[in-house]
Amino acid sequence: MKNLNPIYLKPTIIIYFVVIFVISINLIYAQTDNWQTFIDNAQKQENLYHYSRAEKLLNQAIEKAKKSKLQTTKLFTSLTNLALLYQTQGKYAQAEPLFKQAITINKKTSRSENSNTAYCFTNLALLYQAQGQYTQAEPLFKQALAINKKTLGRIYHENVAEDLNNLGSLYVNQHKYKQAEALFKQALIIDEKVFGLNHPNICKSLYNLANIFELQGNYLQSEKLFKRALSINQTVIKLQPTLIALSLTNLATFYQTQSKYAQAEPLFKQALSIREKFLDPNNPNIALSLSNLALLYQAQGKYAQAKILFKQALTINDKSLGLCHPQVASTLTNIAMIYNLQDNYIKAEPLLQHALVINVKAYGLHNPKIVPNLNNLALVLRKLNKLLQAQKLELRAKVILENNHN
Repeated sequence: MKNLNPIYLKPTIIIYFVVIFVISINLIYAQTDNWQTFIDNAQKQENLYHYSRAEKLLNQAIEKAKKSKLQTTKLFTSLTNLALLYQTQGKYAQAEPLFKQAITINKKTSRSENSNTAYCFTNLALLYQAQGQYTQAEPLFKQALAINKKTLGRIYHENVAEDLNNLGSLYVNQHKYKQAEALFKQALIIDEKVFGLNHPNICKSLYNLANIFELQGNYLQSEKLFKRALSINQTVIKLQPTLIALSLTNLATFYQTQSKYAQAEPLFKQALSIREKFLDPNNPNIALSLSNLALLYQAQGKYAQAKILFKQALTINDKSLGLCHPQVASTLTNIAMIYNLQDNYIKAEPLLQHALVINVKAYGLHNPKIVPNLNNLALVLRKLNKLLQAQKLELRAKVILENNHN
């Protein structure tokens, strides 16, 4: 039986650690300023996953900003926050013009490039990267790195390390592993100088370097770094317990890729337990932990257990991210994969159709990100003897890849 090649909701080992900045200006008179109230309340609603309410509040903040004496500063903040909200929901087409407006405003109000300029470039670069538009993202990441090196006045600064991690992660996406490794090593050196050898803030660089070693087959070094990060985070578990969940997940994933399932399972379960204890029940990270464990069970042929966990993850993602988020599409694909493995193609087809619709909406009709969706659906259609439909999807996928290569 020919298996699908699904878009798995895999645990994130490469950490894109430049924070996507949600900006809020604390003015002296903020308590009486309606604009600030809108900004603060929007953030509260977003934290509760009430995205439509947050969007309404931010649009009101934009209107208030346009009438304010500090129009450009407030408008910059409002537009950036709304763009980030859209990006969180996978609404990339709506986020992009807002990020670009923010960049334009910053250029008009700043005499020279500054940290805000770097943040703007980083946000737009991360948006492009999320859509697989790597050639657009690379120059923006490089500009942000150059600006921070220049404006911060020194190389050994945490923002520079974050920029290096972001650019390195982009190179991983492009399979430029040696270039990525060099950047991750630089980032780790900087973080160790800034924070010390045993501070949780260096773990982002440890994860990235461990992952690049793993991708190149250097498993001994990779495991060593993952364990070092876990050891560091165990020292601060009372203060930041979710950090250890991330370390456990990364080490578990490392074992899973080597088919060491017995070593991976207790680590995934520990990570899930920690997140369920300390996070909101609808937090997407809980869904991620459920999916991690489900993928482990799937790899071992425990399809019934995997399906239950995937469906729990889907419920959480629907509530927290919305029905049209790419992570929802990934979870739908994972469930469809289970049905495919059980030869239940009739149940797999509508799930894959739904996943394709979501990703087309998020990425566009001609983005390589939708190619796996097209191929997955085509495979199931062939098994249902819907050959003409399958051929059309396969041709569409082929054209997208050829055009992207060119």
